[in-house]
Amino acid sequence: MDNKFINMKIAVIFVSLVLISIIGYMYYSKVNQTIVEDSVKPIPVGVLELKEVRYPISLDYIGTIETEEIKNISFKVPGKIEKIHVSEGDFVSKGGAIAKLDVKELSFNLDGARAQMKMAYANLNKAKEDNQFLSDNYDKISKLYGEGSVSKQQFKEAELKLNLSRSSLEAVGAQYEQFKANYEAIKSTINDARIVADEQGYVVDVIGKEGENIGAGIPVVLLRSEKQIIHVGLSQRDVKKVSLGQSAKVVLDDFQGEGKISHIHYIPDPRSRTYKVQIQMTKEFASEEFLIGSIAKVSIKIDDKSGIWIPIRTLMSDGEDYVYIVERNRIVRRNVITHQIYENKVLVEGLFEGELLVTEGIRNVKDGYLVSIEE
Repeated sequence: MDNKFINMKIAVIFVSLVLISIIGYMYYSKVNQTIVEDSVKPIPVGVLELKEVRYPISLDYIGTIETEEIKNISFKVPGKIEKIHVSEGDFVSKGGAIAKLDVKELSFNLDGARAQMKMAYANLNKAKEDNQFLSDNYDKISKLYGEGSVSKQQFKEAELKLNLSRSSLEAVGAQYEQFKANYEAIKSTINDARIVADEQGYVVDVIGKEGENIGAGIPVVLLRSEKQIIHVGLSQRDVKKVSLGQSAKVVLDDFQGEGKISHIHYIPDPRSRTYKVQIQMTKEFASEEFLIGSIAKVSIKIDDKSGIWIPIRTLMSDGEDYVYIVERNRIVRRNVITHQIYENKVLVEGLFEGELLVTEGIRNVKDGYLVSIEE
């Protein structure tokens, strides 16, 4: 009996000691934590109060700078190049002189043809006068012959002279037309020995050289039209989202231009399997920056989207995209799902209006850190 009592007493004492130890440890831990927390200095951070805003949704691609057309400028007739009036990179107005051939020999030929044409014209006028006189004389003889006042032989002579006059008039007229055609042909050749721009544009390259003989149709100058375009290859999914007239922004180095979709090719490129979209610039590049083949960033607006948009630089990833927000002066990690991007902002899912997003001091904090908000 005594042993049983003693054992119970020892057990009570042991349990009491354990309870006292646990209570003491918990008290000590709480006090120690309070001391540690009181001694930790909050890390300053900058925050952004999240609000639902609306930004445009766009398709972002890389485009190639092109020109609507590059023309091979050539002479219509062969000859020796006397003068080229333009240099590479020059702007040419509509009707502006580009090049001309040596036409000295043609000018001599034109003078000779003009003299022949004038002589033939004088002969033609003389033949017309003679024909008119003989025609009037025939009418008189014919009337008198009808009245019996002249003989049949006189009538036949008048008729013969009129017929010969008409044949002569036709021959002289044909000769005049021949000389006139020759004159016009030489004159046309001289006109074709000059090249003028049929529209304004820029000289891409000068191929011909002064003093060299060149054939008809051989390029002398390459001229691109002033219209500036961008070619973009869209995916099968994205080409369905665009339409003619849609606005686009184009960025090339420090230049920001604007344009509209002017053409959509619905047959894919056999190599890239993308669909070519042509954007005609409405806010154009400066001529010195418009280099064919240059690469530009193209953004085609397709819609507007409301939601929580955050600065891209606040987004972090360790296999999952996340941001830091502040709740009760503590850092809280929040996983997010990203969607569209607009300029330096991204639309995310997983954040709510009114929450405080950490924007400054991000690299100095982790989940659970004590922070202070800087104004």
